[in-house]
Amino acid sequence: MHTLPHLPEKNKEENTAIALKGRKYTLESVINNYLIKFNKKKIKIDKKAKPDLNKIITIDDINKPYKSILEDLKQQGVIDFISGDCPDCFIIRSPEKKN
Repeated sequence: MHTLPHLPEKNKEENTAIALKGRKYTLESVINNYLIKFNKKKIKIDKKAKPDLNKIITIDDINKPYKSILEDLKQQGVIDFISGDCPDCFIIRSPEKKN
């Protein structure tokens, strides 16, 4: 019986990282389960201009810093954010409508 050679540990980690890139989430799960849960004092949702929390989004790395995730979501056009009361605080809101 012929068996395939085992991949070295480094390659296994790289393959896993590639497989996890671009995972899909609902906006609500990213905001509530990651951004607010781990950054309660820095992230708030604007109650008057609430984004569509049911929107499906893609995040390449959920473990990167919260500001990078906010930037990614803004680039995808699903949220906008403004500065809050403190230097690293942000208020998440629905994106501005483009004419």
